[in-house]
Amino acid sequence: MTKKCFKCDEVKDIDMFYSHPKNLDGKLNKCKDCTKKDAIKNYAEKSNNEDFVEKERERGREKYKRLNYYDKYKEQTIVKTWLLNPIYKNLNRSIKCEKGIECHHWSYNDNHLKDVILLTRKAHKKVHKHLILDINKRLFLTLDGIILDTREKHEEYLKQFIELITHN
Repeated sequence: MTKKCFKCDEVKDIDMFYSHPKNLDGKLNKCKDCTKKDAIKNYAEKSNNEDFVEKERERGREKYKRLNYYDKYKEQTIVKTWLLNPIYKNLNRSIKCEKGIECHHWSYNDNHLKDVILLTRKAHKKVHKHLILDINKRLFLTLDGIILDTREKHEEYLKQFIELITHN
């Protein structure tokens, strides 16, 4: 069975539409791809509004408590024992980062604990979605598997990545 998306005008398989019980066929009239694109666009527009960002932050804190992420975080620190080093706690304050700026570690090795790259909160969050942490080496890899084993390599990757996300 197929259905036509009103947004992109493409005829797609019915499985490519989200469920919507109020429509006659039980499916949304916009395909999943268009729905996802609209959601990303709307979030990007709303994230420029400070009130929205603060409400999202509060919602995230409530979700953290409700879903008991504290215990899940404790499980991660068993694997990442280096995170227990007191230098990590309040690093933003000790470096005196201004509001909206966060410290990004290019390496979690002991001799690089305070060697950080300053990023906006938004860029920092997006960057971590595109990096993989090699727990044994305590270094990041790109999604392509390239090891970012020097600060220079990491900064170059970040520069290219941030240019890419600001143009899209």
